[in-house]
Amino acid sequence: MDSKNPYASPRYTAADAATEAPSIDAAAIHGARRYGKYLIVRRDAELPALCAKCGLPANGPLRKWKLKWTDIWNLRYWASLTPTLAGVAILIVDRSWYSWIIFFGLGLLSGWMGHRFVQRTTVFYRLCERHEARRQRFPLLAAVFAIVGATFFIAAVSTNLSIPFSASQQRLVLGLGAVATIAWGTAMICAARMNATFDAHRIEGDLVWLKDMPHAFLAQIPEISAAELSDWAKTAPRDRRVVVP
Repeated sequence: MDSKNPYASPRYTAADAATEAPSIDAAAIHGARRYGKYLIVRRDAELPALCAKCGLPANGPLRKWKLKWTDIWNLRYWASLTPTLAGVAILIVDRSWYSWIIFFGLGLLSGWMGHRFVQRTTVFYRLCERHEARRQRFPLLAAVFAIVGATFFIAAVSTNLSIPFSASQQRLVLGLGAVATIAWGTAMICAARMNATFDAHRIEGDLVWLKDMPHAFLAQIPEISAAELSDWAKTAPRDRRVVVP
C-alpha cells in the first residue's frame, strides 16, 4: 500500500504474481469447450470448478493429472520398434548371455526412439466434498489389502516349501494363493479409484482432447463454436468427422 495515500490499491510485484495459484477465471479464458463426448482444453489447463467424477460444483484443492498420448497412425512411431524386433530375432537365433545383453540394449534404444513421439501434458482438476473424502480413504484401503495379499503369498510360499508336501497342503497353497491374488486385485482397484477417471484421447499442438468425462460435467461446458472449430479442426479425433463450415 502507498504510504502517502492510505486509500490506494495494494501494489503487486512480478514475484507476487508468479506465486499465485491459477484461477478458474484464467482457465475459462483459455477456453474449455465441449465437442460431443470430448472436452477440449489447452495444455496445462485448469478444468472448470466442477467435480471430475460427478460434475457437481467443486471447491476442493487442485489436483494434478499427467496425461500421455501417442499417435498410433504415425509410421515413424512403429519404426522405432525396429530395434526391439531385431533383438527378438537375435534371441531366436542365439540364446547366449551376450544375446540377452544385446536384446536389452536394443530395447532401450527402441524406447529412446519412441519417446519423442509421445505427447505429454498436465491438467488440473477438482473433486467435490464426497469424492474428495473417498479419495483420502482409498490409499489406506489399498495399503491394507496389499499387506494382506503379501501375507497370504508368503504363507503360500512357506507351505509350498515344507517337506513332505501332501495333497492337503497343495490345496492349502492354492487357497492361500487365491486369497493373495484377490487381495492384490482389490488393492489395485483402490489405487485406481484414487486417480481421475478421464484420459487423453488426443494431444495435438497446444490442444488436449479429454475423453471419459462425466456427462454431468460435459453438460455444463459450452459447445465449441463454428469459428473455434475452424481453428481446431486439424486436431480433431480421427473417430469422429469434423465438419468445418
